[in-house]
Amino acid sequence: HSVMYDREGRVFTYRLAYDRRAYGETWLFGNLSLGVWGHILKDDAPNYIRNGLERKLKEKVEIAGCTESPKLVGTLMAYDRLVDSVHFGLIYTLHCDNVRGISDSMKDGRLVSIEELRASPLNREYEVWSRILISRLKDLAAI
Repeated sequence: HSVMYDREGRVFTYRLAYDRRAYGETWLFGNLSLGVWGHILKDDAPNYIRNGLERKLKEKVEIAGCTESPKLVGTLMAYDRLVDSVHFGLIYTLHCDNVRGISDSMKDGRLVSIEELRASPLNREYEVWSRILISRLKDLAAI
């Protein structure tokens, strides 16, 4: 899971598509989400994590002016639903001048301030991992 910040500390967020052709995880249709995430594949060998992370970033977003490579800042596990309990996440941060969603699986991608994310009534529409991360965004940006 790569959380992307711009120089003003805003975070990239978007709504997941409702179309099976654009996004196959029907249980996540229409949820809001933070950053870029996805499964590691056998084809990502031999450096599974790094290659999987780079692949997902290339597939999902266009980024400009990054000041560093993605940085591992933590892990995430949730048990809210059965599907959550069989996924383990590595959390990365990336600081860039601009982020733009390019995948059909992302709708309404934009950069949002952490304060707006925390205060928004849309907060409950975020998928589980993003809801967990929202409360930690300022801390993660500083790591």
